[in-house]
Amino acid sequence: MFGTKKEIKKWETGKISDKEKLMAAYALNLCTVSVSQIVDYSDLVILEQEYEAILNNLNLENFPKDEALLDILKQILDTITFFRIQEGDKKFIDLEYQQKMKNAIWSAVPNFGVIIAGGMGNPWAMGAALASQVGIGYMNYRKEKANNQLEYEKQKWQLQRSAIEQFNALRRELFTTAWRLADKYNFKDEYRLTEKQISQYNDILMDRHIYRKYERLCAIKENFEAYPPFWYYLGNAANAIAQEYFEEDKTVYNKYKYLALESFNQYWKVNNLLLLRKDDIAASCALEHIDLLVQEGIEANKEKINELLGIAIKNAGNSWDIIQLCTMNYLRLCNFEEAKKYLRILVTEDYNAPFNAQILSKQYVEEAIEKNDVSYNYSNFATLCRFVNDSRYLYPWPNTIPTNDEEKKDFFAHFLLDQKSLLQNKYAFSMIKLVEKYTVILNRQTQCPADDYEKEYTDSYFLDTPNKIK
Repeated sequence: MFGTKKEIKKWETGKISDKEKLMAAYALNLCTVSVSQIVDYSDLVILEQEYEAILNNLNLENFPKDEALLDILKQILDTITFFRIQEGDKKFIDLEYQQKMKNAIWSAVPNFGVIIAGGMGNPWAMGAALASQVGIGYMNYRKEKANNQLEYEKQKWQLQRSAIEQFNALRRELFTTAWRLADKYNFKDEYRLTEKQISQYNDILMDRHIYRKYERLCAIKENFEAYPPFWYYLGNAANAIAQEYFEEDKTVYNKYKYLALESFNQYWKVNNLLLLRKDDIAASCALEHIDLLVQEGIEANKEKINELLGIAIKNAGNSWDIIQLCTMNYLRLCNFEEAKKYLRILVTEDYNAPFNAQILSKQYVEEAIEKNDVSYNYSNFATLCRFVNDSRYLYPWPNTIPTNDEEKKDFFAHFLLDQKSLLQNKYAFSMIKLVEKYTVILNRQTQCPADDYEKEYTDSYFLDTPNKIK
């Protein structure tokens, strides 16, 4: 009535769409990359990033609800936690070893009380006792050092052994996950990335030779059909080559610009699964794509640029550097409402606050002049002044609205003169600090305080003050 197991399996497989297969493979690849990062780098910062990515950046609405994926994600979290704890253990083992070595040095010092008491009235006996004590101390230190070194190496091996066991358990769980997902979703095996493929990919990304990097990425692109970040990095490499030829050779520039756009479009094609809540790579891809479109012409690509800016903003989260670049692109498009929105956010978050506040103040002033209303935007301007330490960096609020182009020109020219004066003061201050820095470095090498040469002196002690020179 229900058919054979094989027929049931075939029927169940038929219910799974190509998108669901791709989504399952992409989710598996995200886990595989995470495992590879943990194994290859063993770096606490990368571990923290992976931990954050799993706990706070997975889009659970779109992420495949599969027990196999849940198990491997929990195993990754457990492994990261283990290494975070192990990092603390390593520090304590090192501190303990250093302390033991200090103790070994002091325990090896000859007992002068015994030497003097045993050699009273007999300098030859005292000399023999001293030689004996020094010899014993020398041998004791070596013995203690050997014992401490053995214990130290044993403790380090215990940590290393635990790490090997953790890696083995993690890889075993990853293999089990891959097996179960491949069986359930029946996706192409070419979709699945192996750790060796990812390690090779990571190695290529570290290549500083952009031409070789691009060619190496091209050679492995068939393996990364279900891993969107690959297509961004391929486009990024092509774009880097294109920019080198932007003014030198338009033929070569156009070739690599086309290859970059082709890779970016492939990225958008395969990155419609939205498994991550915040995606810096998607935002970066959008911004690079925008730059290429701007070089072709803003007006011809305005709609596409606005679409890409929306993608970048959505995926930026609280990455203020990305928000900053998006804001500058909104200004380039003359979309001042969106630009002001994000300028306010950047100022509030104290990200490049003087710079962003200055741009925002200019927008407020220009709008008030355009509206011919001195009260327009004034409350926003007054609030903005509370976010900067020195309101001189902001465009001044006009007491009266300039009535003609000449007055407007004079108004903004006066502001620029003030900014030039402030900039000169900044340069002068920077040069003074630079001279002070190298004065301290030089005087630390040449001056030795007579009163206490072992005392730690502050930098100010070594400045060429009149009293110090005297």
